[in-house]
This record gives sequence, C-alpha cells and structure tokens, in this order.
Amino acid sequence: MSLSLEERRTFRSSVDGLLSARASIAEGRHLASTEHGFDDGLWRAMAELGWTALLLPVELGGVGTGMAEVRVVLESLGERLVPGPFMSSAVLATGALVDAEASADVTSWLDRLGDGSAIATLALPLIPTLGDSCLWPEARLAPGGWALSGSVPEVLHADVADLIIVFARGAGDEDDLVFALDRKAIPHHMDSFPLVDQTRRMQTVRFAESFVPEQMTLARGAAARELLRRADLRAAFACAADSLGGARAVHAMAVAYAQERVQFGRPIGSFQAIKHKLASMYVDLVSSDDAVYEAAEQDDLDSPGAIRLLRSAAYHALEAYPRIAGDAIQVHGGIGFTWEHDAHRYFKRAWVNRALFAGSERLRDAVAAELFSAPVGA
Repeated sequence: MSLSLEERRTFRSSVDGLLSARASIAEGRHLASTEHGFDDGLWRAMAELGWTALLLPVELGGVGTGMAEVRVVLESLGERLVPGPFMSSAVLATGALVDAEASADVTSWLDRLGDGSAIATLALPLIPTLGDSCLWPEARLAPGGWALSGSVPEVLHADVADLIIVFARGAGDEDDLVFALDRKAIPHHMDSFPLVDQTRRMQTVRFAESFVPEQMTLARGAAARELLRRADLRAAFACAADSLGGARAVHAMAVAYAQERVQFGRPIGSFQAIKHKLASMYVDLVSSDDAVYEAAEQDDLDSPGAIRLLRSAAYHALEAYPRIAGDAIQVHGGIGFTWEHDAHRYFKRAWVNRALFAGSERLRDAVAAELFSAPVGA
C-alpha cells in the first residue's frame, strides 16, 4: 500500500520535522565517539512514528507501505548524515524477513523489529561484478541443524544487532542457505574496523563451527538465491536514496556559500567557473532525483524492466554523489578541507556509499550485461 501524494507530503514533513529537531550534523559528530554510535532516544522516536515498520505488512502489525515511503526516510537521514541502523535493520533485514517464508521462531522477530525493540542487520556475501563466485560462509549438516564456519566482511551495525541474517554456502552437495541468527545464542567473533565515514559502524563477523538450529533457517536452494537477489536490489536502492539526500544537502551548502563568499568585491557565485561547477552539480542532482524517484514508484523487485531501472538509478546516484560532494569542497576552497567544516563528511559518506555491497560498478556491469544480451527492441 503506497501513500497518496498528499499523505506522502505530510509524511515527509513529519520526517523532516523530527530529524530537524533531533538530528543535527553537530550531534552526529558527537555520536561518532559514543559506544553505540547513534542516538537510542531518536531510534525509539522513529519506531514510535512507525518508520521501523514501513516494510512490514499490515497483517503483521506493520505500516504496509513500500519503497517510495522508505525513500523519504532514507533521503532525510542522508541529508543530515544521521548515524544509526535504519538502513540495515528497518530496510535490509526486515525486507529479507518479509520476503522469506520462515518458521514461527524467525517471524516472531518481526514484531520486535517493527516496534524498534530489536535491531537486525543483513550480512550480504561479497557479490562479484560478474560470475558466480562469492565469498560465503560454509554450512555443513549437524545433528538438529548446521555447523557454520567462515566470515562475512563489511556488515553494517553488526555490533548493535540482535539478529544477523547470514547467507551461507552448503558444504558438499548441500545447497545455498540463509540463516536468521540470534546474536546472543550463536557463537561468533566480531572485528570492528574504522571507516572514513564516521557516521557508520561496520564489522567483520566470523563463525567457527557455530551451531545453528534448523528452525533458524530462512531459506534454502533456489529460495535462498532469490532472497539474496531481492536483498541485493533493496541494498542498492537504499544506498541510492541515502546518496540522493546527501547530494541535495551538500549542493545547497555549496550554493549558499557561493552567494555569501565575496572575492574581488563580488560573490564568488558570480564567477563563470563557479557557475559552471554549480550547474554541473545541479544536473547530476536533478537526474539522480528523477531516476531514484521513478525506481521507488515502481516498487518492483521482480520485473526485468523495473530491475534494470533500479540498478541504473542506483548506479547514477552512487556515482553522482561523490562528484557533487567533491565539487562542493572545491567551491568552498580551503575551508572545505578542514575538520571543522561539514563538506568533507558528505564527501566521505559519498565514497563509502559508492563502495558498499561490492560497489556501484557491479550495478553498471549488470545493466550492461543485460542490455547487450537482450533482443533488439527489448
């Protein structure tokens, strides 16, 4: 169920109102040095307003909306560089659980994810640009379940997640599998590593013959691969929406500075070189906005045309954001490089977004491979 245009305007106003009051960029700087790296109070407020249940169907106690409404939240979070697990928990993990035909033990998590009392993350395997070879943990049969070994690098917010969704390759003749792991119940090791983007936390999760009960299996075989395909597309869209919000904010920052900063007795925005740079940034921004908007309105992870549109839109937004953020630093001159200024924070988030989930080039290559293999006129 998608909201009407008027309802969506009201929803956007509500989202912007809460984040404007509770999630300043200065607060984000402070949160980067705290234990969790995000504001627990803001997370509870987001949950109370139903943001964490946007992708949950109404029959499961959720709001029952789709990608267009998720886009509103992701854009607003990206615009303010808000730290927190919304993308990993409310979008990627919740979306995967809704897609899966899971056991009651697993679907019981949806209530807690929907009301924000639990946090989840999605441990996507590193998917290559082309081909079938991936970096997956390995699962082998054990009495009553599976023994899981191996590691998944680059897992967002695994350190605060209560539930980790893991894709695994079956040992021997066993097929691909997806598990929903209670972090407190499954033995594992976690290595944190710093990111240039301080608004995010990321870990490598390692398993060593960790026992996983059978009832924690989300999907197997073709169903597991389908779950991975949909999760991968949803991740691309989420990064694109976050990038669009950040690009809009840093472009506005550059325009405002070009109007205020005076050199040789006139605002620097009156100089042709700055005008050209701002115009190029605007073209990147508007084209990204149109593409991501159209992909969100399709709200379809199954039809070939919609998938191609989503990948193309995500690739464009993920490539445009670093260009816009880099040009914004150039417009600001020396001050844009300083630690005290916010321009570099957008620049860093832009490059991390571009690299997440195996990188934007993979999206480009997937679209190119499909186009070159498609019949003429398709």
